Amino acid sequence: MTIKEFARVAAKEYLHSIVFVDDQIYDRATEHPVESSTIVSRFKSPFVRDKAGEQSGTPTVESPEVAEPEEAPPYHPKQLVESFAREGMVCALYEPERNFRTDPTSEIFRLCARADVVIFDWDLYGEDGHNLLPLVTNLIQEGQSKSPYHVRLFAIYTSKPNLFSVGNALLSHLEAGQIAVTPTPPLSFTTGATRIIVLGKPGVIDRANDLKGLEVLEQNLAKRIIDEFSEMHSGILPSYALHGLACIRRNTQRILDKFHRDMDGPFLLHRASLLEHEDAFQQFPELLAEEALAVMLDGQIPVDISAKIAVARSREMKLNPINWPQVAANHSFDADSLARSYLGEGSAALEGKPRKPPDQAFHEAMDCAVTHADDRFAALFNLRTRYFKENAVPELGFGTIIKLQPIGPSLTPEYSICLMPLCDSVRLKTGSRETFPFWKLRPIAKGKNGYGLIVPIDKTVYARLGTSGKPRDMLWLDSLEASVGGMVRAERDGESFFFTGTHGQKLEWIAQLKPSHAQRVAHNIGQSLSRVAVVEAEWLRLMADGKT
Repeated sequence: MTIKEFARVAAKEYLHSIVFVDDQIYDRATEHPVESSTIVSRFKSPFVRDKAGEQSGTPTVESPEVAEPEEAPPYHPKQLVESFAREGMVCALYEPERNFRTDPTSEIFRLCARADVVIFDWDLYGEDGHNLLPLVTNLIQEGQSKSPYHVRLFAIYTSKPNLFSVGNALLSHLEAGQIAVTPTPPLSFTTGATRIIVLGKPGVIDRANDLKGLEVLEQNLAKRIIDEFSEMHSGILPSYALHGLACIRRNTQRILDKFHRDMDGPFLLHRASLLEHEDAFQQFPELLAEEALAVMLDGQIPVDISAKIAVARSREMKLNPINWPQVAANHSFDADSLARSYLGEGSAALEGKPRKPPDQAFHEAMDCAVTHADDRFAALFNLRTRYFKENAVPELGFGTIIKLQPIGPSLTPEYSICLMPLCDSVRLKTGSRETFPFWKLRPIAKGKNGYGLIVPIDKTVYARLGTSGKPRDMLWLDSLEASVGGMVRAERDGESFFFTGTHGQKLEWIAQLKPSHAQRVAHNIGQSLSRVAVVEAEWLRLMADGKT
């Protein structure tokens, strides 16, 4: 299985809700959805032009002799809906009123904002996109300001002969609204988490031959939408993430069954027993996350399939010339082929071949100095993501990483990790000042006994920190005031958050370690605190440390 095939499978499993917006869904006489007749070809397509060169309005009945399906395929909402039904997806048809509103409180906005895919007719009520562009702009702006992680695909499905004119109008309108857009040939645009594509309705006269590849029949539209959505996630990590989310979607009822209402009584008893110290509702996220994790673990793709995906991706990915000194001196091997074999199959691919260079050589070949992909990937393992930065305020506790800006002549910031046990950082008396222990973090150094952490400072800067050091040098204490709710909560300062320490010192919140990683750090520090001091032969100690 190639990565493209896996991305398509994941996209098909994930996609559930599709909305099609058109002004010719309902019959004007009855206001009922247009239904298919026994002879489908008797209906004239609204996507073709009449003899005068004008686009037709409401579908009209024609004789079978006049209709030419191979040139002007008949249009029915039923055909479009059935194309998605065959893929196991729900497609909602929506016909807005003339002069429809596009603000966030409008019906059409609320409907489109919740869908995975929205398909728009460009020429709604003959306005050539002028009434549609504000809606698309508002949806994109709302997505970037309130829910930037809502991935959506917008498809403009039009009968305009010149599809490039549609793309240019769309691009000009978005740029005029100060929306950053990245065009991708032939006619797709990416802005934030939204991708927009322009597709042509078939059977249109005067459309250039180089645009025929963008034409899609109604009955094939679902397959094309799946292909386009998978293009948004064409990589191992995004495709696998989509696959995992699809597993959760498919097993929603199973997860809900684990949280049955007949357990409300025992839950209330459990909460009442804890209420003096904490609220049991705060334990729900972890319980629910464990069930979602179990679903994704049980729904993993087979090992043989994942191996094929890895090999396929290693062969197609962009890789700059790799610095492989042993290969450079031996012309019987090709560094690029060896590198791709190693990336796809591991060390087994290098048996009997030159030893691989340090991982840094691979990172350089992958342009990680520009993309920071290596740092971002490492941080994904270490750090807990904050998904609701607008509302949630960080709290100080076990595993919180903070930054101190030195007051003296040094401009180098210092980083530390909070070691306060979780149980001791909650249920604090409001207004009381409590002492929290911190452990300094230093730039990673080779040969030191500690663990490495990757911490993002901003979008392009990452700090690579280690936990090594002796307690006398690394351990320090500070006193902080507890907020309402029994915890030390951060204060907002623009885009940053900080805690106020002794004498007004600001401890800037940087990140939160995942519990297992924080526990590993604490375990390592605990071992350093429990070292046994003994007297031994110095030559033996140095030899054991590998220093002689």
